[in-house]
Amino acid sequence: MKCSKNFCYAIMIKMKFCALYFSDDGKPSIFVYGGVDYKDDILSDAYVITLEPLFVTLIQIPLESKKPTVKFFAQFSFNNTLYIWGGCQDSRISNELWSYNFSSHEWKEMDQGDLIPEGRYSMAYATGDNRLYIFGGISANGLLNDLWEFDIQTKQWRALKIDSGANDPEPCSGAGMFISNEYAVVFGGDTDREEVYTIKMFRVKIDVISPQSWEEVKIANLDGSESIIPVSRSNFGHATRVISNETFLYLFGVKLDVTLKGGSLQPIRK
Repeated sequence: MKCSKNFCYAIMIKMKFCALYFSDDGKPSIFVYGGVDYKDDILSDAYVITLEPLFVTLIQIPLESKKPTVKFFAQFSFNNTLYIWGGCQDSRISNELWSYNFSSHEWKEMDQGDLIPEGRYSMAYATGDNRLYIFGGISANGLLNDLWEFDIQTKQWRALKIDSGANDPEPCSGAGMFISNEYAVVFGGDTDREEVYTIKMFRVKIDVISPQSWEEVKIANLDGSESIIPVSRSNFGHATRVISNETFLYLFGVKLDVTLKGGSLQPIRK
């Protein structure tokens, strides 16, 4: 890897940064942006890591250029462009949408129309069928459990209509989320009860206009026996990914403390 010692050190101490895979002139690459350093100061540096051959490039973004300076945001890519939505900086909570073009290396704040979700950070988010979905998070008014859909092509938001019921997921932050067929699925998160991290999984239909209801997903083995359940996840971040033919959901990582063990990787058959 061609890089300076300073760069390698900066990468090692980054946290909560954006890292997305993309194709740079046909070469498989990873774009790394922002994050926080060991003092929890928000960074706005950017790098491209070319994988074949392995090479690191510092992207020179003028200091005076406008760009998102937030943490705990939602991120996704579409048509060779990175998008960042929401996040926080000190007491400021954002509902801005920013785009970064991998070719021109320019940031731009995007128009989102008239209907925009309340600003938030540490929300669950996932993409499917050219749409971004966000659930919950922390707003200026506290924890949320609402669900929104953003059409990446039209740049318009839609609040999904949910009939409130006993099976609604608790307002929470830091949950995992993925899209499976016509459902948005939410798992885990940090609730509004002190030091309580939920382990429950919920799903709701997203491909219809009429109001829908959340339903809890009962996790069991194919033979009906009780399934192994991973330990609860906190809002400090864990990976939630559906891999292969959407048969397995993989979870990795959790907050480290006396009660929660770190570095766990457990599959759950859906």
